[in-house]
Amino acid sequence: MTPVQRTERISRRLRTLRLVALVDLVLLLALVSSALTGQRELVQILGPLHGINFLLLLVIVVLGAVDGIWAWWFPVAVFLTAGPPGAFIGEWIIARRINAQNVLDERKEQL
Repeated sequence: MTPVQRTERISRRLRTLRLVALVDLVLLLALVSSALTGQRELVQILGPLHGINFLLLLVIVVLGAVDGIWAWWFPVAVFLTAGPPGAFIGEWIIARRINAQNVLDERKEQL
């Protein structure tokens, strides 16, 4: 796999991860606000939706670690931060590393 293909593969995974994390964040905020306002019926609907989405988020980051796309700190961070915070921070860190590596690769090609 060429470096360009690897970068594109990681970028696709990160876009998917970002979307799932955003949905998880919206569901979590709706769930917490519903719970705080005492809307039990809404909590009973949003709870399982958020739970399934959180598990999907964990599956995405664990599969990325198993595939060697990123290190195991990423799934641990997502799990410990209850999802979106760890996902957004980890995605930002990995994207920065990819961009830095691309800059280095371009400089090597110029020499």
